[in-house]
Amino acid sequence: MKMAIASFAAALLTAGLSSAQAPATEQVAAEPLHRTVLTAFVLPELQPELGLSTQQVAQLRQLKQEMQNKGQEYATKIAARRKELGSMLNPGTSKGEHVKRVLEEIALLKADRLYSIYEAEARMQIPLTETQRSKLAAIKPHDLQQAMSRVTADEKMEIMGFMDAARGMVHEADPAHS
Repeated sequence: MKMAIASFAAALLTAGLSSAQAPATEQVAAEPLHRTVLTAFVLPELQPELGLSTQQVAQLRQLKQEMQNKGQEYATKIAARRKELGSMLNPGTSKGEHVKRVLEEIALLKADRLYSIYEAEARMQIPLTETQRSKLAAIKPHDLQQAMSRVTADEKMEIMGFMDAARGMVHEADPAHS
């Protein structure tokens, strides 16, 4: 399962990442992983654009909350592994293989966390009608970024954290972003 997640992340990160002509903010939101993150967070806020019913909005908010809870669980695990790593990097310690294993575990937790957003975004598509899915697919990256103004400040910070993590993975996967 871990290998499948890593393979998926590599494929997603390297697919369709060049949009050199787009302005910087649109370029970021146009990258598949960034668009997935943004969509997962702002989809319930796109009620006017997509014509979502109040029942759909409630369902999407529930799915979003579940995604955020799962993300927090991953963040807690990552923080614990980082703390462990920090104690191993003190001068005078010689734990090379253990350090490598903890670094790999942190990387895998980060990939799992991003993959959980992909899964949540896919689940959030289920309550949408075919017409709503088409409208969502047609939303321009700039408009998705604008929809961020409708989420709370805490959610914006959370989005930016995921975007930074995704950006780091994109830059590592694509030398053109270096």
